[in-house]
Amino acid sequence: MDFVDRSSLPDSHPSRWNSESFASTTLGSVHIAQAIQHSSDDGATLMFSKMNISDVGAAAAEELARIGRERPEDESPLKRITLGNNCLSILPMEFSLLSQLRYLNLKRNNFSVFPDVRDDTLCQLTIMPSLDTLDISHNRIKKLPTKAGDLVHLRVEKLSILIFPVIYSCLQVFSLSRNKITQLPPYLSQFSNLEVLQVEKNPLEWPPKAVMEKAESLDSRSAMKDWVRSLQDWMEEDCRSKIQDDFGTGEQVRIPMSALWTCTGINSDLE
Repeated sequence: MDFVDRSSLPDSHPSRWNSESFASTTLGSVHIAQAIQHSSDDGATLMFSKMNISDVGAAAAEELARIGRERPEDESPLKRITLGNNCLSILPMEFSLLSQLRYLNLKRNNFSVFPDVRDDTLCQLTIMPSLDTLDISHNRIKKLPTKAGDLVHLRVEKLSILIFPVIYSCLQVFSLSRNKITQLPPYLSQFSNLEVLQVEKNPLEWPPKAVMEKAESLDSRSAMKDWVRSLQDWMEEDCRSKIQDDFGTGEQVRIPMSALWTCTGINSDLE
C-alpha cells in the first residue's frame, strides 16, 4: 500500500509532460515557466515528471530558488517538486538553495547513491532541512549517507550509561522501496517525526528479515506509524547492546557519535 500522501498534489498531466513536448533533457527556463503556468496552487507545487530530464543544472536550480522572491531573505513559495520518472543520476550543489522545500519526488530515476552530486563530496538532500516527504523509490541506490546531515537536528541526551543522540527530524515520509539497499542507517531509529518508512523490495540484511517482514502487510497509515516506532525501538536497542558490548557496562562512559553510526558494522555500505 502506498502511504505517500499525494492528495494535495495536482495531476501530472502526462500528455503535457512527455518527451515529445520538450526535446531537451536539461531542465530549463521553458520547463519551469510551463510548470508554474500549470500549477494549481500558485507555484507552491511544480511538476516535472515524465519529461526525460537527465540534468537539472545549476542555473535551473538557482531559478527555482528565486521563484516568488525579490530578496534572498524572502520566504520561497515553492514547497513541492516532482521529478519522478526521469533519467536523473545527480543533482547540482545549487539544489540546496531550495532550503524551504518540503516535498521532493525523485522516484523512477537513475540514482545509484543517495542522490549523487557533481563534486561527490556531499549527499545533496542531507543539507535540505525542511523536507518532510522524500520519495527516492524505484532507483538503483545501494548506499545511504553515513550521517543524517540537516535532514535532522541533533542534541545529545543521556540514557542509562550511554550518551545517545536524540534526533529531531522534519522528515515524516521516507520512501526507499525498490532499490538495492542492504542495510539501513542506525540514525533512522531517532527520526522523531517519521511516520512512513517504505523499504520493500530491497535486499536488506540489517535490520533482519524477521524484523522487517511485517511492513509488507500493513493496511493503514496508523499501522505503519506503529510499525515504524517498533522498528526504531528495535534498532536503538540493537545498537545500544552492541555499543555496551564494545565499551563495557561498568562505569558511565561517553560514547563517540561514530559508535552509533557503526554499531552494526555497516560503514562499508553507507556513504
